Amino acid sequence: MSIKRRFLKGGAQIALTQILQQALLLARNIVVARLLPPEQFGIALTLVTVISALDAVSELGIELFLIRSPDAANPCLQDTLHTALIMRGLLSAGVLFAMAYPLAQLFGSLEAVWAYQMLVAVPLTKAFMHLD
Repeated sequence: MSIKRRFLKGGAQIALTQILQQALLLARNIVVARLLPPEQFGIALTLVTVISALDAVSELGIELFLIRSPDAANPCLQDTLHTALIMRGLLSAGVLFAMAYPLAQLFGSLEAVWAYQMLVAVPLTKAFMHLD
């Protein structure tokens, strides 16, 4: 198989995967929108928006670095990258917790401050993700 053909086949697979992922997210949102009253659905969307924005801002590219690194099997490198992930998670969790009240106020949902505070579980869980 030529390089051009392999490149096109790989690109098509990636594109189809992305399309499928977005279609599944849309289907999930439609189901959730049907199950929740409009005000609760709005709060749920703000929670997703906040966590997505925090992920985008704090993305370090550690996984990509590890994939491309010739030293990927080096335990010292893996320890360093795990430490960076843990620090990122702790910092993100702290920022989320501190911003819970201002975010709830910004989105006009003061009754959901606890939900914004519970978002802390997301970066804390991701912080301890194993890189192997």
